[in-house]
Amino acid sequence: MKLGLFGGSFNPIHNGHIDMARRVKEQFALDGVLFMVAKEPPHKELAGDVDAVSRLAMAQAALAGENGLSASGLELSRPGKSYTVDTVRTLLAENPGAEISGGGHAVEPSGVARGGNPSRACAGDCGFAARR
Repeated sequence: MKLGLFGGSFNPIHNGHIDMARRVKEQFALDGVLFMVAKEPPHKELAGDVDAVSRLAMAQAALAGENGLSASGLELSRPGKSYTVDTVRTLLAENPGAEISGGGHAVEPSGVARGGNPSRACAGDCGFAARR
C-alpha cells in the first residue's frame, strides 16, 4: 500500500489542501492520502480557538466523498506536541509493509519511511512539497 501523509493544523481545511492532495495522489500513484490533523503543531502556534476535535470534524466533512482522501485523528490522542516520526512509526506498526510518503507546504519538512524505518521520516530526501 502506498499512502501519502499530509500533516497540518487544517485551521481550517480548504480547497487548496484538497486539490493538492488529489494531484499528489495521482502524480505519485498513491493508494490514498491521509490528512493528519495536528493536535498541537510543534512548529507554530494555532490562531483562534478552534480545538483539534473540531478541526478533525471539519476535515472529515470536507473529505467526505473524496476517493482515497481521508482525515485521521491519530495525533489527537497524544499528549503535547506531535511529531511526524512518531506518527509514521504508529502507521507502520498498524500497516506492515506499507510505503508512507509525507509532505506538506514548502516551508515544512517532508520525508518518507519504508519498511519499518521511521528514522527517515523527516530526512527530507524524498516526499512532496507545495508552495502556499
